[in-house]
Amino acid sequence: MSISVCLIVHHDGLHLPRAMESVKAVADELIVVVAGADDGALKVAAQFGARAVATPWNSDLSAVWNAAVDMAGGDWIFLMESDEWLLPQCIMEIRRCATADDALGFFITREDVLDEAQPENLSLMRHLRLFRRRSDARFAGRCHPDFSPPLPQIAQQINKKISPSDVVLRHDGYAGAQRMARLRQDAALLELELSDRPDRFYYLVELGRTLLLLGDPRGHGYLRQATELLYKHRDDMVAPSVMAAALLEHLMRMTPTVSQSPFTRSELHGLANRWFPNSAPLIWLESQWYYDQENFTQAAVLLNKLIDLGRQQAYDQSCSFDPRIVGDDARLNLGVCYMRSAELVKAEKQFAELLESPTAGAAARENIAIVRDLRRRIEQGQKRDEREPRDMRFQGDESGYII
Repeated sequence: MSISVCLIVHHDGLHLPRAMESVKAVADELIVVVAGADDGALKVAAQFGARAVATPWNSDLSAVWNAAVDMAGGDWIFLMESDEWLLPQCIMEIRRCATADDALGFFITREDVLDEAQPENLSLMRHLRLFRRRSDARFAGRCHPDFSPPLPQIAQQINKKISPSDVVLRHDGYAGAQRMARLRQDAALLELELSDRPDRFYYLVELGRTLLLLGDPRGHGYLRQATELLYKHRDDMVAPSVMAAALLEHLMRMTPTVSQSPFTRSELHGLANRWFPNSAPLIWLESQWYYDQENFTQAAVLLNKLIDLGRQQAYDQSCSFDPRIVGDDARLNLGVCYMRSAELVKAEKQFAELLESPTAGAAARENIAIVRDLRRRIEQGQKRDEREPRDMRFQGDESGYII
């Protein structure tokens, strides 16, 4: 089975060589589509033996993706953007996937670099980027294109599967200095999308979140529109959209005065548990709420769940988030909950496991000192020390979906 790797350049071609180098061993055919001004990307593509074309940028990313797919001649298509690169250990996995007779497509994992200064700090998100070439496998959406009709729907009609895979792309397009420019471009595309197709829940949430990331208060208005739509589905057993998780996260972070939400806090927790039981950001925020209510036992239950999900990588990967909330920050908060519950042995054990952590080690050492002092005072019958645990990571923390 032959594989066409389709590479899209629509911001700049700065990282195109990195992307092309990463896939040259798996590509039976390498296609590059450059949208907008040619910044040298066509020359770089030619050096790798790619079929490369420039196409006008009409503020429609799906049109660029479709143009690349239309050029492909392989049995399978692997779709990438120029700020992504394939991890080298995944070459054989892509080849293996392309031999699966019962599959129409495969989800890959994209690792998002959150901070250029800490490139090892990655969040994970699933994308459907490896699929059989078909005339009805088309994309729609000016920003964040998706299959239209949905590829899983096509797979069901022809009795084939959409399966997970071990293919991993890494992505740094929203890290560093380019982040704000990318967000501004996304916001412009999302506004055009909503002009074309008003009241689309997915795009209302995306635009609202993007504007708030840019510091634009208009984002609250779009999120309120989305909340009104979501409220109509509050009795549904299944979420109306994967973006409902992002909206629930927003509503759980905001005060009712700001969000003007018709949902009670109890209803938000109920929907989160019903629709997205393994959503790390939603579990994180629920645990924060219980901590603020001084229900440290229930907060600890939820933090233990986060740690287990992180250990098994069993959390929902439909949206990206800061991985610290299923790692060291969850462990740090769990230790604090044990302190608040006077479970000092458990607290000290939890902090001891964090001593080598580059992000939580200092706080863990301070908390161990507090725990030991508390235990000494209790043993000596002295008054309990009223010092606060150090460096709680609930307040002000942003788990932050990657767009």
